[in-house]
Amino acid sequence: MKTVNTHCYLAQPHRDGYRRESRAARRHFQRPACARRGRKPVRVDGRVAKSELVQARTVYDAAHDVGLTTAEVAWVAVNRAASIDWSFAESSPAEGLVAREMVDQGVVTREEMQVYRGSPPPYEDEMRVRAAVHLIEKHRPNLMLVHLATTDDAQHEYGARSLGARTALVLADRQIQRILDAINHAGIRDKTTVLVVSDHGFRAYQHRIYPNALLRQKGLLRGSGRRIGLRCLDCYGGRRRFRSTSRVNRSETPRSKS
Repeated sequence: MKTVNTHCYLAQPHRDGYRRESRAARRHFQRPACARRGRKPVRVDGRVAKSELVQARTVYDAAHDVGLTTAEVAWVAVNRAASIDWSFAESSPAEGLVAREMVDQGVVTREEMQVYRGSPPPYEDEMRVRAAVHLIEKHRPNLMLVHLATTDDAQHEYGARSLGARTALVLADRQIQRILDAINHAGIRDKTTVLVVSDHGFRAYQHRIYPNALLRQKGLLRGSGRRIGLRCLDCYGGRRRFRSTSRVNRSETPRSKS
């Protein structure tokens, strides 16, 4: 048994930040750098088949090839993978076999599954842990991948070592304990290995950098009183909200703020 936590997000530029700037700058910076060099930009979409996103041989491919059973709960870039036996998909779990089993056995209700996507991260993680417990107790896969997202979301939003981050870590501990309890209940503790990992960490910062200020100094952005700093409030899950962080007048020299 293997429980892993990883995450991958792709932010997109926001058009409103360049609306009043020069037309040349708008045309340049609204397109990804690779597109400006004549190459097609890469888009990461969890609904795309795994075979189109992942070229390397994965751990679940290797497990499946030697006859082991595999399961995933909200894993990334694993859609329609032939080497996954049971899937509670990140994008549309309500349509899958595992979700239907959970509804039939009273683990979740249809209404709970219908509001799963787009709900706050703690609610999504609650549904994911229920799915993980269900898979362990009913199917006992040899390899299971589980993706919990609240710790990542909270630290992106509130920063490392913040009250929100520490609260999310406490919640994650409780959710992992539920998975461990399910392993014990299934009677497979002695032959189960659990790994808890992440794809990155967090570090608090003291200064904020405004790249557009440098672009203005170089003459690539022109005008006065423009909103040149945009902070992404939610760059993932398909919801992207930005707000201005700085206004620069013609006579001012942009400086980083502590």
